[in-house]
Amino acid sequence: MILRSKHLLIVGASSGLGLELARNLARRNCFLTLFSRKARTLKDDQELAPFAANLSLISGDVRKPDDIERLAKTLETAAQPLDGIIYATGVSRPDFVETPDTERAIDTIRINLEGPIRVFYRLLPLLLNRPGTFLAGFTSMAGDRGMPRAHTYSASKAGFDRYLESLRIDLFDRGIHVFTIVPGYVDTPMSLQNRFPMPGIWSPGKAAEHLVHAMEQERLVIRFPWYHSLGMRLLGLLPNRWYWWLMSRQRTMVKIDPHPGDEFSWPSES
Repeated sequence: MILRSKHLLIVGASSGLGLELARNLARRNCFLTLFSRKARTLKDDQELAPFAANLSLISGDVRKPDDIERLAKTLETAAQPLDGIIYATGVSRPDFVETPDTERAIDTIRINLEGPIRVFYRLLPLLLNRPGTFLAGFTSMAGDRGMPRAHTYSASKAGFDRYLESLRIDLFDRGIHVFTIVPGYVDTPMSLQNRFPMPGIWSPGKAAEHLVHAMEQERLVIRFPWYHSLGMRLLGLLPNRWYWWLMSRQRTMVKIDPHPGDEFSWPSES
């Protein structure tokens, strides 16, 4: 599969890996529909500016069905048929058994799991019966096993991972690729929330180039960096009680600051 001159939708394109993928794919002469709450700000991005004629910027929120429907109507009438969808939006928020916040937890699931389900199901008819098209979603190594203070983040990413795998099974003989992207630490606004060591962190540019290359090679499950993936695989080999004990010892190290644009907050001592 060659990711050049394709019409691709990137959900969550205004920051992080979504933005870096948009820049990378724009240089490959792709026509890009970029959807996010702050999509209009992308008109000021200097790296995207030379490709403005190939960009369609649509502001919207994955939690709002009306916004997804408006996106779908736009894509249904686009001059070039849609070739692929990349769901890159997501939020990382801690959970505390001492002060549980149900609304914040449910909102995390709405963005990380309900959002891609709504987007993919609504737009899947545009890809069916067109071999060579694809769906791609960002999960997380935090979805491999339960993690400290990550009740809903781990659960939502694990759920998204299983959702993508199940779609892959049902689309396997239709020529539609389903990519599961499982990143470790990448230097994005989400990672900047973390107040704990992140050894071996990758730059967004390196991660985006790696992703595009892996997708063109049709690697349907893309885990990177390899050493982060290996570490999680080794942890997964521990007997359950050893793993639970070890992770419980790490609980107080999980310190995550609220993102400046997040409507939710949490205890500063996290």
